[in-house]
Amino acid sequence: MMTPEQNQRLRDHYLRDRWSPYPPAPAKALDVASFVQRSSTEEAWVCGRLNGRSAVGGRIESGGAEVGFRFSPRGGSELDWTLVRDGDLLALRFSVGDGRTPDAFSGLLLAPCLQSDPSPTFPVERGHQWSLFTTAVRGFFLRRGFTEARTPTLVESPGTEPYLDAFETEFRDGGRSLRLSLPTSPEFHLKRLLGLGWTKTFELKDCFRNGESGSFHEPEFMMLEWYRAYEDLDAVAADAADLIEACALALSLPAPPPHRTTTVRALFAELHRFDLRPDTSSASLRALCVSLGQRPGADDAWDDLFFRAFLVEIEPSLGVDCPVFVRDYPPQLAALARLKADGWADRVEVYWKGLELANGFHELNDPHENAVRFARDRASRVRLGKTPFLKDQRLIAALRAGLPPAGGIALGLDRLFV
Repeated sequence: MMTPEQNQRLRDHYLRDRWSPYPPAPAKALDVASFVQRSSTEEAWVCGRLNGRSAVGGRIESGGAEVGFRFSPRGGSELDWTLVRDGDLLALRFSVGDGRTPDAFSGLLLAPCLQSDPSPTFPVERGHQWSLFTTAVRGFFLRRGFTEARTPTLVESPGTEPYLDAFETEFRDGGRSLRLSLPTSPEFHLKRLLGLGWTKTFELKDCFRNGESGSFHEPEFMMLEWYRAYEDLDAVAADAADLIEACALALSLPAPPPHRTTTVRALFAELHRFDLRPDTSSASLRALCVSLGQRPGADDAWDDLFFRAFLVEIEPSLGVDCPVFVRDYPPQLAALARLKADGWADRVEVYWKGLELANGFHELNDPHENAVRFARDRASRVRLGKTPFLKDQRLIAALRAGLPPAGGIALGLDRLFV
């Protein structure tokens, strides 16, 4: 009986002196998925990774499929079956017929497994589902008359949101230097397209946010963002509800339950018995936080206090049983959304499967008010010790030239796919 050490020495000798290193796959070779789907019973070369090796055969897998086989070599096979291991990449010449387990009568070692791969597993089936998913998303918008955009991935202004950090880099051209960033969202560029006459546009965009890492936060993710010129928040919220259902159908998943719509004020009343109003003071929010057993900091701003009550006490309950659309945010959290006549910000956030999926605005197109909010965000970034990014002068020019009223929404595709 050969010891493992002896077998390893023989394998090392085989790989060093007898094996022709890293040959190409045989002509017209198939992966396992293609092999099991074919109707022909002719002999074929099949390539994949060995799994479950035994003295007489094993299983080989590739393309998201696997097949068991017997190794019954005819004379002259290049493969020494005693020296292959699970994880090796092989090409096997299969003879099949009548639905029987195929015989591998010849073989070729394409690449030995010299160590286990530490990379996280990402099954081929999951990759196939992602392809179906993104294809379904594109088809959804194209059928509704949207035009797909492709905006830059190096930008001068990644946004003004105080709590988002961007990845920064530097462009150098001779003596010229320009500070650029990876986009946290394609928002500014897509809005500029509205000013150029695009009425319905969308983009699937790789976005980047520095300092974000966790179970549901990644520094790189795919954002879906879309806009409807001359329409309002109701229109893009309806798109979002229909999209969630369409994606479930594309992946053969159960249809989601009907969504429900609520407001921030209703959630505070329901879960905190607190009457939140557009003019609620910091002192009132601070008292609420204390009543909830929290210890707000002496320098907590209005939005810090709000999020203490919302993120910890309310958000975890949203979207667990059905998609939930939360409307009417306090004006302090309007970002770039319009303010309604009743003082609330015309904004929506969408929750499903316990995650925040999307954030949408009835877009602010008043250039003067946009300038006020950009300045306020810039001041907040300075107060928080963050980079005060350059203004997007071309967006400001588009606003001054006349940007149409619009509904816009951004949705995290990775979260919807989960």
